[in-house]
Amino acid sequence: MPKTDLSGDDLRFILDLSKTKSLTITAANFGWSIPTASRALGRLRLVFDDECFTRSGNSMLATHRLERLLPKIAQALETLEDITTEPTYRPEAIRRHFVIEMVDNAVVALLLPVIGEIRSQAPNIGIAIEAPQGGTIERLRSGLIDLCFGYPVDDALPADVRSSPLFDSVHVCIVRKGHPLLDKLEEKRLAAETVAKADGREFGEAEREAVCLTHADLAAYRAVALSLPPWVGDRFIDVALRHSLPGNRPLIETPYFLSILFYVMESDSYGFLPRESAQYFAKYLPIEILPLASDELRPWHPQILWHSRSNADYELQWLRSTIVRHFQRVHGGTESVDIIR
Repeated sequence: MPKTDLSGDDLRFILDLSKTKSLTITAANFGWSIPTASRALGRLRLVFDDECFTRSGNSMLATHRLERLLPKIAQALETLEDITTEPTYRPEAIRRHFVIEMVDNAVVALLLPVIGEIRSQAPNIGIAIEAPQGGTIERLRSGLIDLCFGYPVDDALPADVRSSPLFDSVHVCIVRKGHPLLDKLEEKRLAAETVAKADGREFGEAEREAVCLTHADLAAYRAVALSLPPWVGDRFIDVALRHSLPGNRPLIETPYFLSILFYVMESDSYGFLPRESAQYFAKYLPIEILPLASDELRPWHPQILWHSRSNADYELQWLRSTIVRHFQRVHGGTESVDIIR
């Protein structure tokens, strides 16, 4: 057996036994059985070509040779742990600006919900938001951006780019308060209630909320549609329906998610936003979310991307892990991919 065949556990075992002077106690400290600890000691005696420990009454005492080696063993273990142990960053000690690429909607739906948690734990960090401009993968590779929110999930990612899903959602339809489609919805609810009563069925709040508008109901109105650059993927994710845009061509085509809100508020048009953004704005702005049949809504599966080159960047690990774990808690434990590694 080579004289240098020592592991970190071997060094820890020697140091612990020199302190406890009890093979039984040291075995318990390591979660080992007494025979396992005895075999470990026997192997170390071969490595050192020395008894290492001798019994004196009920105590195990280090030999004179091992006693002289204990400081070197402690130093060797410290060096080994320094080499192999990942540094632990305290979030409050991070002083850094992170660059995250995202569209305007992601600022509301993906960054705003978690920024308070980030800020409370790491008050000295800053975040610079950059709009997509093409070449996202190359920008991650080059380090021009640290993270990317919401990259199209249907695109195949290269092996050197890592991702983690945040949650599963859909795009929902928004209109201004007082929109005629809200009257149409109420008519449908009253009709459904009448039929239920005629059939002797209960029509409670749950049944009322289950009544939806359809693709055809939108056809009489024009949309405010989202139009993105060709490099994003589909140029028209527009109304975010699974089907083609009903009725006429859009009233407005815009590359900005949030501008949809303002055109919708000032007209009888309708638009689509990710559900989380729509719910947020509905608390503060005169808009309503129209219930549509779920099979007509386009899914939305936001995710976060980073380059594998940054796997050893523990400050960035902390940031992206905080983001992913926040959405796992809020949305019920979406399986994440490679949060840290």
